[in-house]
Amino acid sequence: MAIKRGTNKGFNFEEVNNIHMYVLGLGTIINPNMKQYAEKNPRGVKVALNELRTIKEELQDVTVSLNDIDVNRCLVEKGNMTQVELFLWNNPVIVSSGLSKLKEIQQAEIYDLKNPKADREAKIEELEAKIEKYTEINLRLKALGAGQDVERNNREIEKLEAEIYNIRLTFDVPTIDEIQFEMFGCFGLFA
Repeated sequence: MAIKRGTNKGFNFEEVNNIHMYVLGLGTIINPNMKQYAEKNPRGVKVALNELRTIKEELQDVTVSLNDIDVNRCLVEKGNMTQVELFLWNNPVIVSSGLSKLKEIQQAEIYDLKNPKADREAKIEELEAKIEKYTEINLRLKALGAGQDVERNNREIEKLEAEIYNIRLTFDVPTIDEIQFEMFGCFGLFA
């Protein structure tokens, strides 16, 4: 797999991965929930703190921009990636989240071909008109004291509202930019 040099400044996948593995290895010493290990190993704590300070200074100049992440290259092609994309690609949580959102986008495109947006909007308007009619009927029935009919109409209104909700969900589809931004945000959590 070829590694492409990106526009990022100072980011080196191998070095960041080594730092990540070092911090994982220090888990018992720096974990605040395991204070007894730190108390029994003060020398290890001092060495770890000095090394972490050195690492922090080294990482001060590292910059990564949103443009360093190409979603298609990172999740679909999986080749010719930048150092940043390689780092993200090696995190299964980020990759699986990105792939599932890409799948949602593809499914939405297929759904849009079968059910155009204009048709779905028209269906929503039609269902909302039915809800209005049932609401008006319920007001008249309440005045007449027909409770059973009102309850039946309320159940029908709930069904129609659920159908409208399901149709509106088809409009809420992630975009490539959202996936890229999410990956960029996750980079900050793991770097």
